[in-house]
Parts: sequence; structure tokens; C-alpha cells
Amino acid sequence: MKGKVIKILDGDTCIIKYYELEIRCRIANINAPELKAVFGKEAKEYLSTLLLNTEIEFEVINRDAFNRFVIIPYLADNQRVDEVMVREGFAWHWEKFSQNSRLILLENEAFRQKRGLWQAEIIDKHYCEDCERMLIKERAAV
Repeated sequence: MKGKVIKILDGDTCIIKYYELEIRCRIANINAPELKAVFGKEAKEYLSTLLLNTEIEFEVINRDAFNRFVIIPYLADNQRVDEVMVREGFAWHWEKFSQNSRLILLENEAFRQKRGLWQAEIIDKHYCEDCERMLIKERAAV
């Protein structure tokens, strides 16, 4: 499917104009900080630089409990947006809802490189179940 991203709501949610419809979409496999949380605005801004006002291809996976379309959007160079957001440290891999094992490797890489929300000062201020799980798993491997 193809559509134009007309609004970014936060680091993992956008509105896509698909023909004459405006559909609310949640990016699959990831969880970004909420807007009011530490690093939430930065995650939204980064997603905006990737998608806002661009025509994208996307794959619909299903609908979530909030009736949003859960999608995998692709950049013009065919990169998956979920993978870019995790690799650059603007979202966590949401294992509970993900089938993409590549995201584990990308998240570990972002953690080791201290990218985005993996910067020490941000980790210390931000509580997230996924973040804490990741820190425990990563520290055990060291």
C-alpha cells in the first residue's frame, strides 16, 4: 500500500492519507517514549524527519486495541522504519508484539553505542519495562 504521512503524533504513531482517508497508524514492533516522557519529543522529531510529508509504502499487519492500523512503513530506500528507529536509539524493540528478531541485534548495537535513549543520563531518568529488561540482559552478557 502507498500513502502520504500527513502528521506525526509521537515516536511510533502517525496519520497517513490513503486515497481520501486519513488513517491513524501505529508502527509495528517498536515502542517509543511517550511525548511527556524523557526523550519523547526527540523520538517524535526523529520520526518526523523520516516520514512527515512523504509518500511511503507500508504493510498493514493488523489493528490494535485502539483501532489503529499496525503497520510496517518503508523509507524510499526500502529500509524498514521500525528498524531505523531502534537502530538509532529512538525506540525500543517491543518483543511482546514483535516477530522481527533483527530488532534485538539493532537494539543491542544502539545500547552499546549509547545512541539516543541509551545515553546514560537518559537511561537514569527514564523507566520503561522494555528498557529495564534490555539493561538486565545486556549487563548479564558483559
